[in-house]
Amino acid sequence: MNKGDIIKIEGANVEFDDYSGDRHRLNTGWNAAIVINPEIDDDLRQKLADVSNVGIVKISDVLDINQDEGREVDVLGRILAIADIRQFQRVDGTDGKVRSIDLADETGVVRTSLWDDKSEINQKLGDAIKIENARTRLGQNTMELSVGRSSRITVPSDEEIENLPSYEQLEMERYNDRTISQLEENEQNVKLRVRVTNINEVNTFTRTDGRDGRVRSINVADETGEIQVSLWDDDTDI
Repeated sequence: MNKGDIIKIEGANVEFDDYSGDRHRLNTGWNAAIVINPEIDDDLRQKLADVSNVGIVKISDVLDINQDEGREVDVLGRILAIADIRQFQRVDGTDGKVRSIDLADETGVVRTSLWDDKSEINQKLGDAIKIENARTRLGQNTMELSVGRSSRITVPSDEEIENLPSYEQLEMERYNDRTISQLEENEQNVKLRVRVTNINEVNTFTRTDGRDGRVRSINVADETGEIQVSLWDDDTDI
């Protein structure tokens, strides 16, 4: 079964979805029957096509802060950066895991958080992945993606990635090689090769939306100068 398929479900039970808190869901049991892409009349097929929002969204559209957060989107891109899995404890006492990646296509790069079992992906830097039902959220003045239990991560087909740039192309477009003396105010996506000269402790804080945050300051230097770097959230663990 693939996203976008038409299915016929018989014998399912309707239940309130405690997880969402505001909707119902269907549960299939031993007596339920599911038929993928059944024969249906043209009128019903058109009605189902009209309600469909299936399709890959470009990352530049995901990053649009004028859009409401909380949208569910499908994206396709290559992994430009991947962090280690971080374990944490939720307020209800249960354990959780999260891993951050940077996902890129020809239009941009989006920071993506992979939660719990989704954090255990086998893909590495440069690999292409397709994520279905990722949810947008507002991060550090830009949109990010959250990938949880309702999301699905798959390996795209050769046809799906035939127009996706290579890892090397995306990396060159994403990052600007600089020395410290060449840095200019408001410049973004710079790449530096520097030596760490000082590391400060991690500071924790509470954001205006109530979420916890972390920041660590370090100093780095090259042959042209020295500069302070602020590391946020998961990056403080390096």
